[in-house]
Order: sequence, then C-alpha cells, then structure tokens
Amino acid sequence: MDTDRGAALAALLTGTFRATRSATLALGDLKASAPRHILATLDADGPMRVRDVAEALRIAPPSVAHAAEALEHQGYVERYASPDCDGCTMLRVTPDGSAANRDWYARVVEALSDALADASPEDWDAVARTADLLASLDHEALRASTPPHDGHRGPRAV
Repeated sequence: MDTDRGAALAALLTGTFRATRSATLALGDLKASAPRHILATLDADGPMRVRDVAEALRIAPPSVAHAAEALEHQGYVERYASPDCDGCTMLRVTPDGSAANRDWYARVVEALSDALADASPEDWDAVARTADLLASLDHEALRASTPPHDGHRGPRAV
C-alpha cells in the first residue's frame, strides 16, 4: 500500500477511536470500555467462547470472564456450557443486552451528530461511502491473511 493510503487509513482509525472516546466521555459514561466491547462483539457476532472473545478483543481471558460476570448480573449476557467443547464456557447476549448495546450506540451517534452539525452534505456522503466500504470487508479473510504476532501487542505505554 502506498504511504498516502496508509496515512489516510491510519488517520481514519485514529479519528474514529478518538471521536468515540470523546463522545462517550461527553455523555458522562465513565464505565470501563471492555464490557462495552464484549457486549458489542457478542451482539454483532453471536455466541462465542470466552477464549474467543478474549482473542478477538485482545483482552486477557480472566478479564473477559470477570466482565462477563458483571454483564451477566446486569442481565446483558448469559453464560452456558458449550455443547461442542467439554469445559468451555460460552457467552451470548440477551435481548436486554442487545437493547442496551443499541441504546449506547444511539447515544454516541447523537453526541457525534451534534458535534458534526456543520458538516456538509458532501462530508456526510463521504462518511456513508466509507461506512459502506468498511462494511464490505471480508473479516474472516482478513484474519486468515494476518501473520502470527511476535507477542508484541501494540505500542507500549510510556
């Protein structure tokens, strides 16, 4: 990939992360992000083993299990034994969890929409085209083509 396209993708990903974080804080939501990510992943991808959620989100399995317990107490997630894997715990989102996830996204979208009130129709067309492009990604093929990591999980905190 050429450097201009790489820089554009990096800027998009960074901007999306910062916008979501800023909107969440503007809403006064000071909850940890891991439970929200777990809920969103289960809502989008369906039931998963704790280990698979941990791998998908790059969160330690004990942290996923702990967050899942809290989500279960809220009625947002159900844990159950996997019928295919002896001793594996599965997680699935409940209808209340799915509703809470949709509500959170709606509130974040509203906060971002307010912040982007002055965006032009052309800007909104670009947002829609970008969303369509990202939605068209073959996530399974992307994961399969990624080389194994060397144990390094990204930038180190300073």
